[in-house]
Amino acid sequence: MAILLRGPIYDVVGMEYTEVATAIAAAGTTLTVDSTEGFNADDYIIIGNLNEEGTEIVKITSVDSSTQLTIGAVTYAHAIDSPVRYTPYNQIKFYRSTSETGTYTNIATETMEVDNENGLTLYNDTEGTTSSWYKFTYYNSNAQVETAISDAEAVKGGYILYCTVEDIYRILHFKADASDKPYEDNILMLIEGRTQQFDAETGSVFVTTDAGSSSDYIYVDGKGQYHDYYYLKRAPIISITALQTTQTTPGSTATWDTLTSGRDNDYILDKDNGYVKIVDSSLIPPLQPSSIRWYGTWGYSSTPDDVRNAVAVGVAIDLASASVYRAMYKGRDGFNPANIDKWQMQWDKTVEKYKRDSIYLV
Repeated sequence: MAILLRGPIYDVVGMEYTEVATAIAAAGTTLTVDSTEGFNADDYIIIGNLNEEGTEIVKITSVDSSTQLTIGAVTYAHAIDSPVRYTPYNQIKFYRSTSETGTYTNIATETMEVDNENGLTLYNDTEGTTSSWYKFTYYNSNAQVETAISDAEAVKGGYILYCTVEDIYRILHFKADASDKPYEDNILMLIEGRTQQFDAETGSVFVTTDAGSSSDYIYVDGKGQYHDYYYLKRAPIISITALQTTQTTPGSTATWDTLTSGRDNDYILDKDNGYVKIVDSSLIPPLQPSSIRWYGTWGYSSTPDDVRNAVAVGVAIDLASASVYRAMYKGRDGFNPANIDKWQMQWDKTVEKYKRDSIYLV
Protein backbone atom coordinates (compact mmCIF):
# COMPACT_ATOMS: atom_id res chain seq x y z
CA MET A 1 0.00 0.00 0.00
CA ALA A 2 1.14 3.56 -0.46
CA ILE A 3 0.43 7.27 -0.21
CA LEU A 4 0.00 9.26 -3.41
CA LEU A 5 1.99 12.50 -3.35
CA ARG A 6 1.31 15.49 -5.59
CA GLY A 7 3.56 18.33 -6.66
CA PRO A 8 2.09 21.04 -8.92
CA ILE A 9 4.27 21.99 -11.87
CA TYR A 10 6.25 25.19 -11.46
CA ASP A 11 4.30 28.32 -12.39
CA VAL A 12 5.84 29.52 -15.67
CA VAL A 13 3.38 32.36 -16.24
CA GLY A 14 5.40 35.42 -17.27
CA MET A 15 8.49 33.37 -18.18
CA GLU A 16 10.25 33.78 -21.53
CA TYR A 17 7.95 32.64 -24.35
CA THR A 18 8.07 31.91 -28.07
CA GLU A 19 6.40 29.52 -30.53
CA VAL A 20 7.50 26.75 -32.87
CA ALA A 21 8.06 28.20 -36.36
CA THR A 22 8.77 24.91 -38.18
CA ALA A 23 7.22 21.60 -37.17
CA ILE A 24 9.64 19.22 -35.45
CA ALA A 25 9.35 15.43 -35.64
CA ALA A 26 9.83 13.00 -32.78
CA ALA A 27 13.55 12.48 -32.01
CA GLY A 28 14.36 15.85 -33.61
CA THR A 29 17.10 18.02 -32.07
CA THR A 30 16.81 21.20 -34.16
CA LEU A 31 14.03 23.53 -33.04
CA THR A 32 13.13 26.54 -35.17
CA VAL A 33 11.17 29.17 -33.26
CA ASP A 34 9.86 32.68 -33.82
CA SER A 35 12.66 34.15 -31.68
CA THR A 36 15.43 32.80 -29.46
CA GLU A 37 15.77 36.07 -27.56
CA GLY A 38 15.89 35.42 -23.82
CA PHE A 39 16.81 31.74 -24.21
CA ASN A 40 20.27 30.39 -23.36
CA ALA A 41 22.27 27.19 -23.59
CA ASP A 42 21.52 24.80 -20.71
CA ASP A 43 18.10 26.37 -20.11
CA TYR A 44 15.12 24.02 -19.84
CA ILE A 45 12.09 24.67 -22.02
CA ILE A 46 8.56 23.30 -22.12
CA ILE A 47 7.29 22.54 -25.62
CA GLY A 48 3.53 22.22 -26.05
CA ASN A 49 0.41 23.27 -24.16
CA LEU A 50 0.66 22.75 -20.42
CA ASN A 51 -1.38 19.85 -19.02
CA GLU A 52 -1.90 18.28 -22.46
CA GLU A 53 -0.62 14.93 -23.68
CA GLY A 54 2.57 15.25 -25.73
CA THR A 55 3.92 18.29 -23.88
CA GLU A 56 7.49 17.79 -22.67
CA ILE A 57 10.55 19.36 -21.07
CA VAL A 58 13.89 19.42 -22.93
CA LYS A 59 17.21 21.17 -22.41
CA ILE A 60 18.72 23.69 -24.83
CA THR A 61 22.14 22.51 -25.99
CA SER A 62 23.00 25.68 -27.89
CA VAL A 63 21.48 28.85 -29.33
CA ASP A 64 22.46 28.72 -33.00
CA SER A 65 20.76 31.83 -34.37
CA SER A 66 17.99 34.29 -33.67
CA THR A 67 15.46 31.61 -34.63
CA GLN A 68 17.17 28.26 -34.12
CA LEU A 69 17.96 26.14 -31.04
CA THR A 70 19.72 22.81 -30.71
CA ILE A 71 17.95 20.82 -28.03
CA GLY A 72 17.86 17.37 -26.50
CA ALA A 73 15.92 14.92 -28.67
CA VAL A 74 12.18 15.41 -28.31
CA THR A 75 9.97 12.42 -27.56
CA TYR A 76 6.95 13.79 -29.42
CA ALA A 77 6.36 15.69 -32.65
CA HIS A 78 5.37 19.34 -32.23
CA ALA A 79 3.43 21.38 -34.76
CA ILE A 80 3.88 24.96 -35.92
CA ASP A 81 2.68 27.53 -33.35
CA SER A 82 3.16 25.13 -30.42
CA PRO A 83 4.13 27.22 -27.37
CA VAL A 84 7.71 27.16 -26.07
CA ARG A 85 8.24 28.35 -22.49
CA TYR A 86 11.31 28.74 -20.32
CA THR A 87 11.22 26.97 -16.96
CA PRO A 88 13.88 27.48 -14.29
CA TYR A 89 13.24 23.95 -12.94
CA ASN A 90 12.74 20.60 -14.62
CA GLN A 91 12.24 18.30 -11.62
CA ILE A 92 10.41 18.02 -8.31
CA LYS A 93 11.99 16.55 -5.18
CA PHE A 94 9.75 14.87 -2.61
CA TYR A 95 10.78 14.71 1.05
CA ARG A 96 9.42 12.75 4.02
CA SER A 97 9.70 13.17 7.80
CA THR A 98 8.29 11.42 10.85
CA SER A 99 7.06 14.73 12.27
CA GLU A 100 6.03 18.16 11.02
CA THR A 101 9.13 19.89 12.36
CA GLY A 102 11.53 16.95 12.01
CA THR A 103 14.30 16.27 9.51
CA TYR A 104 13.04 15.78 5.95
CA THR A 105 14.76 13.15 3.80
CA ASN A 106 14.60 13.12 0.01
CA ILE A 107 12.67 10.04 -1.09
CA ALA A 108 12.25 10.74 -4.82
CA THR A 109 13.25 13.13 -7.58
CA GLU A 110 10.77 13.21 -10.47
CA THR A 111 10.72 15.04 -13.80
CA MET A 112 7.88 17.57 -13.77
CA GLU A 113 4.86 16.05 -15.51
CA VAL A 114 3.96 19.01 -17.70
CA ASP A 115 1.57 16.77 -19.66
CA ASN A 116 -0.55 15.78 -16.64
CA GLU A 117 -4.10 17.04 -17.17
CA ASN A 118 -4.32 18.10 -13.52
CA GLY A 119 -1.05 20.02 -13.60
CA LEU A 120 0.49 17.64 -11.07
CA THR A 121 3.61 15.54 -10.76
CA LEU A 122 2.71 12.37 -8.87
CA TYR A 123 4.81 10.04 -6.74
CA ASN A 124 3.62 6.82 -5.13
CA ASP A 125 5.31 6.55 -1.72
CA THR A 126 5.12 2.84 -0.98
CA GLU A 127 6.70 3.32 2.46
CA GLY A 128 4.54 6.24 3.57
CA THR A 129 2.00 6.15 6.37
CA THR A 130 -0.85 8.39 7.47
CA SER A 131 1.45 9.78 10.16
CA SER A 132 4.24 10.72 7.70
CA TRP A 133 4.88 14.37 6.86
CA TYR A 134 5.90 15.60 3.41
CA LYS A 135 7.45 18.55 1.60
CA PHE A 136 8.46 19.10 -2.02
CA THR A 137 10.88 21.43 -3.77
CA TYR A 138 11.65 22.38 -7.39
CA TYR A 139 15.05 21.37 -8.77
CA ASN A 140 17.18 22.22 -11.82
CA SER A 141 19.15 19.04 -12.45
CA ASN A 142 21.68 20.74 -14.75
CA ALA A 143 22.51 23.79 -12.61
CA GLN A 144 21.81 21.78 -9.43
CA VAL A 145 19.72 24.62 -8.07
CA GLU A 146 16.84 23.89 -5.69
CA THR A 147 14.15 25.94 -3.99
CA ALA A 148 14.56 26.13 -0.21
CA ILE A 149 13.02 23.22 1.66
CA SER A 150 12.59 25.53 4.66
CA ASP A 151 10.09 27.52 2.58
CA ALA A 152 8.11 24.44 1.55
CA GLU A 153 4.78 23.74 3.24
CA ALA A 154 4.65 20.60 5.40
CA VAL A 155 1.70 18.31 4.64
CA LYS A 156 0.67 15.23 6.59
CA GLY A 157 0.18 11.93 4.79
CA GLY A 158 -3.29 11.50 3.33
CA TYR A 159 -5.09 8.39 2.18
CA ILE A 160 -3.24 5.10 1.98
CA LEU A 161 -4.00 3.56 -1.41
CA TYR A 162 -5.73 0.22 -0.93
CA CYS A 163 -4.50 -1.38 -4.14
CA THR A 164 -1.73 -0.93 -6.69
CA VAL A 165 -1.53 -0.03 -10.36
CA GLU A 166 -0.39 -3.61 -10.98
CA ASP A 167 -3.67 -4.86 -9.46
CA ILE A 168 -5.57 -2.87 -12.08
CA TYR A 169 -3.43 -4.11 -14.97
CA ARG A 170 -3.99 -7.68 -13.77
CA ILE A 171 -7.79 -7.31 -13.69
CA LEU A 172 -7.84 -5.66 -17.11
CA HIS A 173 -5.39 -8.12 -18.68
CA PHE A 174 -2.74 -5.52 -19.48
CA LYS A 175 0.94 -6.32 -19.26
CA ALA A 176 3.00 -3.76 -17.36
CA ASP A 177 5.00 -2.94 -20.50
CA ALA A 178 1.99 -2.71 -22.83
CA SER A 179 2.10 0.47 -24.91
CA ASP A 180 -1.70 0.76 -25.09
CA LYS A 181 -2.46 0.53 -21.37
CA PRO A 182 -4.07 3.45 -19.46
CA TYR A 183 -1.64 5.97 -18.00
CA GLU A 184 -0.31 5.06 -14.55
CA ASP A 185 -0.92 8.59 -13.21
CA ASN A 186 -4.58 8.43 -14.18
CA ILE A 187 -4.94 5.05 -12.50
CA LEU A 188 -3.30 6.31 -9.30
CA MET A 189 -5.80 9.16 -9.10
CA LEU A 190 -8.68 6.72 -9.62
CA ILE A 191 -7.31 4.40 -6.93
CA GLU A 192 -7.17 7.28 -4.47
CA GLY A 193 -10.74 8.28 -5.34
CA ARG A 194 -12.04 4.74 -4.86
CA THR A 195 -10.09 4.39 -1.60
CA GLN A 196 -11.79 7.51 -0.23
CA GLN A 197 -15.16 6.29 -1.48
CA PHE A 198 -14.75 2.91 0.20
CA ASP A 199 -13.88 4.59 3.50
CA ALA A 200 -16.88 6.91 3.21
CA GLU A 201 -19.33 4.12 2.39
CA THR A 202 -18.12 1.82 5.17
CA GLY A 203 -17.43 4.41 7.87
CA SER A 204 -14.01 2.96 8.58
CA VAL A 205 -10.39 2.94 7.41
CA PHE A 206 -8.39 -0.13 6.45
CA VAL A 207 -4.95 0.80 7.72
CA THR A 208 -3.68 1.68 11.18
CA THR A 209 -4.56 5.32 11.73
CA ASP A 210 -3.90 7.74 14.56
CA ALA A 211 -6.99 9.06 16.34
CA GLY A 212 -6.23 12.31 18.15
CA SER A 213 -3.11 12.87 20.25
CA SER A 214 -2.03 13.93 23.73
CA SER A 215 -2.58 17.54 22.68
CA ASP A 216 -5.64 16.95 20.50
CA TYR A 217 -8.10 14.56 22.12
CA ILE A 218 -11.29 13.23 20.53
CA TYR A 219 -14.26 14.30 22.67
CA VAL A 220 -17.47 12.34 23.32
CA ASP A 221 -20.60 13.47 25.17
CA GLY A 222 -21.57 12.00 28.54
CA LYS A 223 -24.95 10.36 29.21
CA GLY A 224 -25.00 10.05 32.99
CA GLN A 225 -26.23 6.46 32.87
CA TYR A 226 -24.60 3.64 34.78
CA HIS A 227 -23.11 0.87 32.61
CA ASP A 228 -24.00 2.78 29.48
CA TYR A 229 -22.15 2.44 26.20
CA TYR A 230 -20.09 5.37 24.97
CA TYR A 231 -19.27 5.24 21.26
CA LEU A 232 -15.90 6.78 20.48
CA LYS A 233 -16.67 8.00 16.91
CA ARG A 234 -14.22 5.50 15.40
CA ALA A 235 -14.50 1.79 14.62
CA PRO A 236 -12.86 -0.59 14.85
CA ILE A 237 -10.52 0.57 17.61
CA ILE A 238 -7.03 -0.93 17.55
CA SER A 239 -5.89 0.51 20.87
CA ILE A 240 -6.59 3.34 23.30
CA THR A 241 -3.57 5.23 24.60
CA ALA A 242 -5.56 7.37 27.05
CA LEU A 243 -9.23 7.58 28.07
CA GLN A 244 -10.44 10.23 30.52
CA THR A 245 -13.75 11.43 31.94
CA THR A 246 -14.72 14.58 33.81
CA GLN A 247 -17.47 15.50 36.25
CA THR A 248 -16.74 19.23 35.96
CA THR A 249 -19.68 21.48 35.07
CA PRO A 250 -19.48 22.98 31.54
CA GLY A 251 -18.03 26.48 31.57
CA SER A 252 -15.49 25.62 34.26
CA THR A 253 -11.94 24.37 33.85
CA ALA A 254 -12.24 20.59 33.57
CA THR A 255 -10.50 18.19 35.91
CA TRP A 256 -9.91 14.88 34.12
CA ASP A 257 -9.77 11.37 35.59
CA THR A 258 -7.61 8.89 33.69
CA LEU A 259 -9.31 5.52 33.32
CA THR A 260 -7.68 2.08 33.19
CA SER A 261 -8.90 -0.61 30.81
CA GLY A 262 -10.02 -4.03 32.04
CA ARG A 263 -13.03 -5.78 33.54
CA ASP A 264 -11.56 -5.39 37.02
CA ASN A 265 -10.63 -1.76 36.42
CA ASP A 266 -12.48 1.32 35.11
CA TYR A 267 -13.81 0.44 31.66
CA ILE A 268 -14.23 -2.34 29.10
CA LEU A 269 -13.41 -1.69 25.44
CA ASP A 270 -15.32 -3.27 22.57
CA LYS A 271 -12.74 -2.77 19.80
CA ASP A 272 -14.80 -4.06 16.90
CA ASN A 273 -17.80 -1.81 17.56
CA GLY A 274 -15.80 1.15 18.84
CA TYR A 275 -17.35 1.73 22.26
CA VAL A 276 -16.40 1.63 25.94
CA LYS A 277 -18.47 0.50 28.90
CA ILE A 278 -17.49 2.32 32.09
CA VAL A 279 -17.50 -0.06 35.06
CA ASP A 280 -16.71 2.38 37.90
CA SER A 281 -19.91 4.36 38.51
CA SER A 282 -17.97 7.21 40.15
CA LEU A 283 -16.23 7.86 36.83
CA ILE A 284 -19.35 7.99 34.67
CA PRO A 285 -19.71 11.57 33.41
CA PRO A 286 -23.06 13.35 33.84
CA LEU A 287 -25.26 14.23 30.91
CA GLN A 288 -23.13 16.98 29.39
CA PRO A 289 -21.15 17.61 26.20
CA SER A 290 -17.52 16.64 25.68
CA SER A 291 -17.15 14.90 29.03
CA ILE A 292 -15.19 11.89 27.71
CA ARG A 293 -11.96 12.28 25.79
CA TRP A 294 -9.50 9.79 24.31
CA TYR A 295 -6.79 9.17 21.77
CA GLY A 296 -5.20 6.07 20.27
CA THR A 297 -5.29 4.18 16.97
CA TRP A 298 -8.13 2.79 14.92
CA GLY A 299 -8.85 1.04 11.63
CA TYR A 300 -7.21 -2.22 10.58
CA SER A 301 -3.65 -3.38 11.14
CA SER A 302 -3.42 -4.22 7.43
CA THR A 303 -5.67 -3.85 4.40
CA PRO A 304 -7.83 -6.99 3.98
CA ASP A 305 -7.47 -8.77 0.64
CA ASP A 306 -11.17 -8.41 -0.18
CA VAL A 307 -10.97 -4.63 0.38
CA ARG A 308 -7.96 -4.46 -1.91
CA ASN A 309 -9.84 -6.40 -4.57
CA ALA A 310 -12.98 -4.28 -4.17
CA VAL A 311 -11.06 -1.04 -4.71
CA ALA A 312 -9.31 -2.58 -7.72
CA VAL A 313 -12.58 -3.59 -9.39
CA GLY A 314 -13.98 -0.14 -8.54
CA VAL A 315 -11.19 1.41 -10.58
CA ALA A 316 -11.82 -1.14 -13.33
CA ILE A 317 -15.46 0.03 -13.40
CA ASP A 318 -14.33 3.64 -13.73
CA LEU A 319 -12.01 2.80 -16.62
CA ALA A 320 -14.43 0.50 -18.43
CA SER A 321 -17.17 3.14 -18.14
CA ALA A 322 -15.08 6.02 -19.49
CA SER A 323 -15.45 6.79 -23.18
CA VAL A 324 -11.84 7.93 -23.37
CA TYR A 325 -10.66 4.35 -22.71
CA ARG A 326 -13.06 2.45 -24.96
CA ALA A 327 -10.55 2.18 -27.77
CA MET A 328 -8.17 0.53 -25.31
CA TYR A 329 -10.56 -2.09 -23.97
CA LYS A 330 -12.42 -2.88 -27.20
CA GLY A 331 -12.01 -6.60 -27.84
CA ARG A 332 -9.92 -7.14 -24.68
CA ASP A 333 -11.34 -9.69 -22.21
CA GLY A 334 -10.31 -7.75 -19.13
CA PHE A 335 -12.08 -4.63 -20.37
CA ASN A 336 -15.28 -6.37 -21.44
CA PRO A 337 -18.11 -3.96 -20.48
CA ALA A 338 -20.16 -7.00 -19.48
CA ASN A 339 -17.86 -7.33 -16.48
CA ILE A 340 -19.07 -4.04 -15.00
CA ASP A 341 -22.15 -5.60 -13.35
CA LYS A 342 -20.02 -8.37 -11.84
CA TRP A 343 -17.49 -5.88 -10.52
CA GLN A 344 -20.25 -3.66 -9.08
CA MET A 345 -21.72 -6.63 -7.20
CA GLN A 346 -18.28 -7.40 -5.74
CA TRP A 347 -17.89 -3.76 -4.65
CA ASP A 348 -21.36 -3.65 -3.05
CA LYS A 349 -20.89 -6.96 -1.25
CA THR A 350 -17.56 -5.92 0.26
CA VAL A 351 -18.89 -2.50 1.33
CA GLU A 352 -21.82 -4.20 3.05
CA LYS A 353 -19.47 -6.59 4.87
CA TYR A 354 -17.49 -3.76 6.47
CA LYS A 355 -20.18 -1.10 6.75
CA ARG A 356 -20.52 0.59 10.15
CA ASP A 357 -23.71 2.14 11.47
CA SER A 358 -23.01 5.84 11.02
CA ILE A 359 -25.26 6.78 13.96
CA TYR A 360 -22.49 5.64 16.31
CA LEU A 361 -19.67 7.33 14.45
CA VAL A 362 -20.79 10.97 14.49
